[in-house]
Amino acid sequence: RVRIDLTTDQLWSASASTRTLLDRLDQRLLIEAYFSPQEKLPVAYRETRKWAESFLDELVQLGQGKVVLQRYDPNGDDAVKK
Repeated sequence: RVRIDLTTDQLWSASASTRTLLDRLDQRLLIEAYFSPQEKLPVAYRETRKWAESFLDELVQLGQGKVVLQRYDPNGDDAVKK
C-alpha cells in the first residue's frame, strides 16, 4: 500500500520522530484500539475515526512487523466493556 499526504504541512503523516522511534523498536509494540462500529458513530465523528484507523495502519506498516494492532469493539464484548 502507498499512502500520500498532499497537505502542505504533512498534517496527516507520521512525523520524523515517530518514524525514528518505530525504526529503533527492539521489541514488539502492541497497540490496542477501541472503536465502536462506524455505522453507530455520529456522522460528525466518522471522518476522525477514518483518520485514526488510517494512522494506526500506517504505524503498523512503518513498524515492519514490530508493531501489532488489535482492534476491539468496546460494546461488543463484556470483558472489554469492563
